[in-house]
Amino acid sequence: MSTIFIVDDHPVSQLAVQVVANGKGYDVVGTCDNGHDALVYLRNHRPDLVVIDIDIPPPDGLEVIKRLREENYPGGIIVLTTHSDQHFVDRVRAAGANGFISKNNQLDALADAFRAVLNGYEFFPQRQSSSVRPDGIQPEKDLLSRLSNRELQVLGYIARGELLVEIAEKLHVSNKSVSTYKRRIMEKLGLSKTLELVEFAKRNHLA
Repeated sequence: MSTIFIVDDHPVSQLAVQVVANGKGYDVVGTCDNGHDALVYLRNHRPDLVVIDIDIPPPDGLEVIKRLREENYPGGIIVLTTHSDQHFVDRVRAAGANGFISKNNQLDALADAFRAVLNGYEFFPQRQSSSVRPDGIQPEKDLLSRLSNRELQVLGYIARGELLVEIAEKLHVSNKSVSTYKRRIMEKLGLSKTLELVEFAKRNHLA
């Protein structure tokens, strides 16, 4: 029986994964809600599959994945997150994950993702195209590549209309940190207004 470990700070999401896994005959060997505890567990145990969110208390999901692969963790890794844009899919794959599922519209694909990854395949959504700036100066994908993983997370939440205080709570950082991330994002993208930032994000499937 294949074993699964779940890392998610949302109890409802944890439960959803457990229900699907148990219903398909997999053994959920443990759960945790933060990156630190995940690394401690996974350095001492080797489940066949890890299902992990990105926005968890430090270190975040992307950092956990990178460290696991650097330490030669041999199992499959599926990211289950509220982010659904192609830019996050690319970064998740680059970090070493084998699959990506959006909590917003792909939960019904969990069982298919489990089966694919546990059988040595990848499970990623179909690639979306990136946009170009209205003035045609530079592809916006190139601009997005300037952003750190955390800045990309913040941009996605801003595009969906989240308040800074709400973003801070979700990312487990201070309000001041989120404001700093927003300022850096606007500087890197050459934007001066929040509305421009939201429009940019929507053009690039971040909302």
